[in-house]
Amino acid sequence: MRKTVVLIAGCFSLILALFHVYLGWKIHGLSVLSSDHRALMEMLNVSTALLVFLLAVGSIFFINELLTTQLGRLVLFSGFLLYTMRAIGEVIFFPTFNVAIFVVCVLVAGLYLVVLLQRIRDPSATAHGS
Repeated sequence: MRKTVVLIAGCFSLILALFHVYLGWKIHGLSVLSSDHRALMEMLNVSTALLVFLLAVGSIFFINELLTTQLGRLVLFSGFLLYTMRAIGEVIFFPTFNVAIFVVCVLVAGLYLVVLLQRIRDPSATAHGS
């Protein structure tokens, strides 16, 4: 069960990483921004895409490591924080609330949280047979 939840979260992360690649292309074409602001947006978007892509790779190809090591659990917790902060940011910072972004971020954060809470409830739970 835990492996499946991490895999689903990883697939969402991969889709979101690809979305950020597309978003980077759109940002690059923005002519209404100063070159400094556009460069900052592009740099932050590339960093976000890389971070989300690495989270996806870990969640798809290194599930056992994520579930059984302290570093893996830290990565899972970081994924939870990443998506939670993005959902909160959607509410606080954006003048136009985007329901789709909010819902997807809450959903993926919830998937990572379920895995983390299951570990707390059952500390003997390992990736094997879960």
